[in-house]
Amino acid sequence: MRGRAHVRGLAAAGAEASALIWRSAPGGVSGYLLITLAEAAAPIATAWLMKTVVDRLTTSHAPVAGPAAALVAAGLAAAALPGIGTYLRDQAGRAAGVRATDRLFAATERQVGLRRFEDPVFLDRLRLAQEATASTGFLVDAVCGTARGSLSLLGFLVSLLVISPAMTGLVLLAAVPR
Repeated sequence: MRGRAHVRGLAAAGAEASALIWRSAPGGVSGYLLITLAEAAAPIATAWLMKTVVDRLTTSHAPVAGPAAALVAAGLAAAALPGIGTYLRDQAGRAAGVRATDRLFAATERQVGLRRFEDPVFLDRLRLAQEATASTGFLVDAVCGTARGSLSLLGFLVSLLVISPAMTGLVLLAAVPR
């Protein structure tokens, strides 16, 4: 029973941290979510464009310039998106850190007397809370990183399914742990 209460407490803390980050920087978080989607799509688009270029070079006499230019653009986007995403994540993290620190100091100011500030256990908890305010942006990065990886994996599996359902089955079978 105690384990369930601990999990509920962690879930509540995660929800509170997520709400704090969203309220602190809704534009930065929204932008980072969009960048995450674009980062997940860029390798898939690059693979399809590369397939199109190779197919046009080897089998047809269709023009290659359009797909080649799109391939260059996809490569440039794949190179630029992580930097933009890092900037947006850090901005949202800093804004959330400032807001969390402000809330922590406001709660500390409500303490009456100095007795609590002489208690080493309270001071340790206060220092831990202050250190935790600096890492609020990593929650967004963890959630978006998981989503980015999952979307990329799903996109490549769907692409492989379109090209060859039999090969998709073999790849999935090879991915099963032994």
